[in-house]
Amino acid sequence: MATNNALNNTAAPFTVTGGFTVNSGASNITIGTDAAAKTITVGNTTGATALNVNAGTADITLASATGTLATIRDTGETSWPLQSAFSASLSATTGGETGDGTVYTVICDNEELDRNGDYNNTTGTFTAPVTGLYNFSMQLFVLGSDSSNCLCELVTTGRTVYFGRINTSACKSASNYISIFLSVNLYLTAADTAYMRITESNGTKISGLYGALTSYRTYFQGTLLN
Repeated sequence: MATNNALNNTAAPFTVTGGFTVNSGASNITIGTDAAAKTITVGNTTGATALNVNAGTADITLASATGTLATIRDTGETSWPLQSAFSASLSATTGGETGDGTVYTVICDNEELDRNGDYNNTTGTFTAPVTGLYNFSMQLFVLGSDSSNCLCELVTTGRTVYFGRINTSACKSASNYISIFLSVNLYLTAADTAYMRITESNGTKISGLYGALTSYRTYFQGTLLN
């Protein structure tokens, strides 16, 4: 069988004009896997150009020098192991934080997940690693309030989202608590920050937040969507 010497030429680039097919039987096919830094381009953006990537029952993996970026399973599930995401909760109940107008920054110190290291569990602050759309969900489990004005906020660099303005003394349960929840999508610029705070006024400084290691009551979660 004839050998195409152009394809064996490792000293200089080459161009193949016209369509061609590469088959290797049961052997693997490798392209551009040597150690030299290079740009490998497949396809173009002209007109109706299409790019098809096919696989059997094995996974499709996208990786970089940092690690696996994405894994697409033949059953349809896709995972993004390096995508920014965090989940943190308050590990212990607090008391006497607000009620008299004191502004209290909520610090969820118990991290169950901090993919990419973007959440600081000593300050309660998330820092956006890249510009994009983020989803945040949070809950404040307020205890012991006699306040008539409870203000809950998600504070970001660009805006403040108010997710509760409640007369907690009138709305709290017989067990002396009230839970306040928010889920919101926000567009953040790289290096923007986000954190929670609560301010209760027209009462005494007796309000606290319920926290526990065994259950999620007061928590802060977020993920980069795209």
